[in-house]
Parts: sequence; C-alpha cells; structure tokens
Amino acid sequence: MREVAEGPTGALLAGEQVSARGERRLVALKVFASAVDHDSLRGALEAHRRLRHLSHRHLVAAHGLARVDGQVALVSPWVEGIDLLDWVEILRETGVHMPGRVICEILRSVASKGLRR
Repeated sequence: MREVAEGPTGALLAGEQVSARGERRLVALKVFASAVDHDSLRGALEAHRRLRHLSHRHLVAAHGLARVDGQVALVSPWVEGIDLLDWVEILRETGVHMPGRVICEILRSVASKGLRR
C-alpha cells in the first residue's frame, strides 16, 4: 500500500486486493482518522451503501471494509482520475468557474441511470 492523499477525515491509500483464487486488483482504501466520530463514520457507510445500488461510471461505491493499522477503512475499486468534489475545489481555489452545462450534464447523466435490479 502507498498513501495517495490525506485530508481531515483520514487518508487515501492505493492497495492491492488478492482474491481467494490469487487474482490481484488495485483498490482504494479510505482510512478514517481515529479522531473521526462514530456519526460521521456511520454517515459515510450509509452513503456508500446507497451508492452500491447504482451502477454508473460517475459513481464509485465502497464494496467492503478493512482495518489498516487498527483503523477502519472503506475499500473501493481504484479509479484513475480526479474526484468531482476535488475538481470543484481546485476550480474554486483557482477562480475558474465550471460551466453550468458541464454540471448539468454530469447531474443528468447520473440521474438518468436507474437503480440496479
């Protein structure tokens, strides 16, 4: 594992998951800081439970939990690129405004995708 980023709620690690058959895949682990309260952790888990019911290229949901050095971590598929919220924050910090049509297209694309059955 290697650390990719760190924030107020914890760290993002890149790791490798090995299946029972020896298959390997790259995963992201969101390791929560010990200072994160239980309500925040419960909220994050609930959000990921809801996301698992959607199948969309713009959404990534955790598919499991793990412990890393005694801390709780959400395990999700590794996705190359930048998180939409990080992108919005970078644009805000640099004074660049995201065109409304881009925001609308992302929201339309996500909203038009139905629940998995």
